[in-house]
Amino acid sequence: MQFLTVLYQNGLFSGRGSPCAIVTCQPAAIMRNTSVTIKLTLPRPVKVLPGQYINIWLPSVSLGSWMQSHPLTVTSWAPEKQETFELLLQPQKGQSASLYRQARAIDAASSLSLMALWTGPHGITYSVEEYENVILIASDAGLAAVTPYISMLIHGYNTRTMHIRRIHLIWQVEELDFAISSEHLLNRLLKHDPSKNGHVLSISIYIERVEQDHGNLSLSSHDRVLLYEGIPDYDAIIASEFSGEAIAKSSIVRDEHGKTLVMGK
Repeated sequence: MQFLTVLYQNGLFSGRGSPCAIVTCQPAAIMRNTSVTIKLTLPRPVKVLPGQYINIWLPSVSLGSWMQSHPLTVTSWAPEKQETFELLLQPQKGQSASLYRQARAIDAASSLSLMALWTGPHGITYSVEEYENVILIASDAGLAAVTPYISMLIHGYNTRTMHIRRIHLIWQVEELDFAISSEHLLNRLLKHDPSKNGHVLSISIYIERVEQDHGNLSLSSHDRVLLYEGIPDYDAIIASEFSGEAIAKSSIVRDEHGKTLVMGK
């Protein structure tokens, strides 16, 4: 039965074509300081919930790829079924390193297209609808796990279907290069947080080691993104958030202190 499910999900023998992985990356001096973005086009639309992941096979990456799968969190979110999953990979060694080298060999303006197979989505999701203030804490590639929740919360705020009034993302990265290679995820979130209802999203990026100018990071010029050097003082930040002082008060909203949630990855 599981084998038949895999065949159905991947559109094999159905005339729909198999899934295709479009791979891009930004070169970095040290491989682990960058990220690889994978856009997986699906033969059939699939509903995925925030926090869920898929297992993906990329058989043409190396000789042993048929025997290796990667569990990757789906960073994209939509209220309906998705036809394309966006995934984020931080290359380390083995198949992920091979994938990075192949993607890097392609011209910067191009991308690598690979046959792919996948199973899922797997994992659980957490309910965030009842909270007024949500603090999300992530480090490096852990950003992938929290961005779907932020997308859903922003959608709930814009459609007035959730209680959310403030979202604070605290992202700690070891090197600036990794922040630069992954900032497209944050740009997408900021784009979906328009000002017509008042902005709900704030982003704090803490860079442990800075050896180049912040100007290489386009987010550095954004008024809703604050850059810091060093390690965040989580106790002080969370205490401030629980006080409710940062939540924008409005005459049309009851001035009561709602629930606060802290999520970490």
